[in-house]
Amino acid sequence: MPQVVPPYTSYMSSTDHRYANYLTMLAAVKSGTTTLCNCDRYHPELAVEVAEEVGIRTLSGAMANDPGLRPVGRPNWPEMKDSMLELIDSNRRNPLRKFLLAPTASTVVLQSKSRRRTARRRQLA
Repeated sequence: MPQVVPPYTSYMSSTDHRYANYLTMLAAVKSGTTTLCNCDRYHPELAVEVAEEVGIRTLSGAMANDPGLRPVGRPNWPEMKDSMLELIDSNRRNPLRKFLLAPTASTVVLQSKSRRRTARRRQLA
């Protein structure tokens, strides 16, 4: 049986997250990147704060870590949703900040497969 590994960010402090954002954004700017897309499990406000300081555009999303769906790692739901809604509201007039609240890619893939199976069953019935 494969080992289930929690997200590495489960163990990071808010200071660790802040420094990781600085390193990522400074490297991006240095390489000529003008917009970063980030999906955080913890402390999404830090990515926005650091992006403001560095001067890079962001598209920010949230990744749920709900014990019912992923039993490993530090839970973050519904706190993550609430943080994202606050960020959206507080950055509504900032053209450099865009946000995405959507299911994770794996959820979309599973739902898509389920819909295809349901449609196929209906065709065969």
